[in-house]
Amino acid sequence: MRWTIGLAALAMATGCGDNADGVVPIAKICAPGDPLSVLVITRQTLFFHPSNPVAAEAIRVQGTALGWRVEVAGDPIVVTEDQLTRTDVIVFSITSGNILEPDQRVLLERFFRSGGGFAGTHSASATEWDWPFYTTQLVAAAFTTHPAIFEGHSRIEAPSDPIVADLPDPWIRSDEYFSFDRRPEDQGVHVLLALDEATVPDDYPPVLKVGYHPIAWTHEHAGGRRFYNSLGHTIESYSEPLFLEMLERGIAWAGADHHAARCGAAAPQ
Repeated sequence: MRWTIGLAALAMATGCGDNADGVVPIAKICAPGDPLSVLVITRQTLFFHPSNPVAAEAIRVQGTALGWRVEVAGDPIVVTEDQLTRTDVIVFSITSGNILEPDQRVLLERFFRSGGGFAGTHSASATEWDWPFYTTQLVAAAFTTHPAIFEGHSRIEAPSDPIVADLPDPWIRSDEYFSFDRRPEDQGVHVLLALDEATVPDDYPPVLKVGYHPIAWTHEHAGGRRFYNSLGHTIESYSEPLFLEMLERGIAWAGADHHAARCGAAAPQ
């Protein structure tokens, strides 16, 4: 067992009533001046990325510079209910495969249904494939495949959205460009970036051409803010200022509502 809270504790009330889904909410505790609190999960059991520890360190460094409180859950994953009372957003950073125990899923679902924010990057969409809440309510679409790394042209689909507002259009960079098991735009998401398939290399597999090809989005399913960005395969991504700025803004947006509810400040839109 890789954590410090049992199922009996999960069934105990926290002073708040059940929410509309019958899930006991996670309490929200704020000390004076509490910053945005970010929990980074990095465990990978299927695809092992050299960029995984680099990404976690980049988030820690960027977040600390912004005044956030950043913790890494580690491998094996350690997370407690008490910790989540002071957490605003959980980042699944280049995770892969099944990484959670069943009771960990219960606790994290309680957090997300209590308004907790979610941010996922790259292979977060290749994680927890057999947990429907995760694939439909958090990432919103699951990874299926990708071609070799190439220099892709991403269109900015929401130029007024602060997460991507300052990116060049098109945004040209080398990375892995994912395909998904369903059309993200049909899942009630707000598309931020889409791969321009008219500019892909000649050897791009025709079977992967879907026409409109979202690769980053936000949504607010299951009572909280969700940000997913499929880019970030390479180590070099985490020294690119534009990429880091987009990631930073996405995490901040995902956690803002919960931080406002926890500490009483107005959340940015």
